[in-house]
Amino acid sequence: MTTAHIIIAEDHNVVDGFGSAVAEMGCGILKRIGLKDTFAESGSYNELLQKYEMDSNYILKMADELLTLS
Repeated sequence: MTTAHIIIAEDHNVVDGFGSAVAEMGCGILKRIGLKDTFAESGSYNELLQKYEMDSNYILKMADELLTLS
């Protein structure tokens, strides 16, 4: 099975996460959503998801971007 676009959303660091394993398999365009190689701050879970662009709104934004590339 092949696909042109994949979105991987992880609620931790994207470095060496599931998205890295998928990227190694080779695919079209891969968008990885997760903590970008930085130390996170403290706060409520939902606030942190929004701050680090890991919330559902951002996931939908990435999906829209991928659809426009098709």
